[in-house]
Amino acid sequence: LQNAALESVTLSPEIVRIGDSAFYHCTALKSVTFAAGLTEIGENAFAECCALTALSLPNTLTHIADHAFSACSALTELQIPDSVTALGSRAFFGCTALTKAELGNGITEIAPSAFASCSALTVLRLGNAVTRIGENAFSGTAITTVALPITVMRVESGAFRNCTSLTTVNLSPATQSIGTYSFNGCDLLKNIDLSLATLNSIGASAFRYCLSLKNVTLSNTIKTIGSSAFSYCSNLQTINIPTGVTELSSSIFSDCPKLEEVAMHNQITAIGSYAFSGCELLSRCTLPESITTIGDYAFQVCVSLPITSLPTSLETLGSYV
Repeated sequence: LQNAALESVTLSPEIVRIGDSAFYHCTALKSVTFAAGLTEIGENAFAECCALTALSLPNTLTHIADHAFSACSALTELQIPDSVTALGSRAFFGCTALTKAELGNGITEIAPSAFASCSALTVLRLGNAVTRIGENAFSGTAITTVALPITVMRVESGAFRNCTSLTTVNLSPATQSIGTYSFNGCDLLKNIDLSLATLNSIGASAFRYCLSLKNVTLSNTIKTIGSSAFSYCSNLQTINIPTGVTELSSSIFSDCPKLEEVAMHNQITAIGSYAFSGCELLSRCTLPESITTIGDYAFQVCVSLPITSLPTSLETLGSYV
């Protein structure tokens, strides 16, 4: 039935699975009536059904496959029942009219790009069993608030990248890692409190280009912060380095022109290249005696920083520091 000129479909109760690409690119399809008994919707089953405005999924459904409803550009609201335990990658990718998505309590992982490029999506409710937010899962959406269930342990690469309306993020205490580029380009995000999370790592460029970010509270459980993690956060003013972090990665706080104070502890051994480059207002930053290495351009253009002496522990000093 691919490309068929159907306007409505009523499915029989005998149908337990809708096959791959069954109604792919049925651009006139406006409504689908699903019967109880349906358990699986296959890959691309309703992809590019650009007239489909609403879905009422049965409580027998357990599996929504990859790309199942991708590019359904007229779909406005979505409620996934608790019976669904598997949600495929790009399942609702590019549903550009989707404004609200409520995910049931059966889903444990949000697959990669599941809701990416749903540019009108403002309201998101996650079920209470989610443990992992996949790569680019909600990138490019219009969500304003992220409240992760207490079960979420991992936020993968690019999960909320370029969510330019996002203002508030509440992480789960169980969250152990924030992936690369996970909140990159979230222009309106002003405050982030990670103090209650059991974080081990923050990935490279995780909060890069968060232009409004002013206050960051980091958990002392953090051991690694990736390169450029907070670079180009043009309103960031102060930062406390967690006691578990021993190396400041390259460009970690580069081009943060309003950063005034960095509190370093005496376990830090290395400051990477360009770590604070372009931090023009940085004036309070005492280098502890534990530091052995300072990379190239680490404090370039830090014109307000009065460094009168270097740590006696220093073994390697880069160029144009």
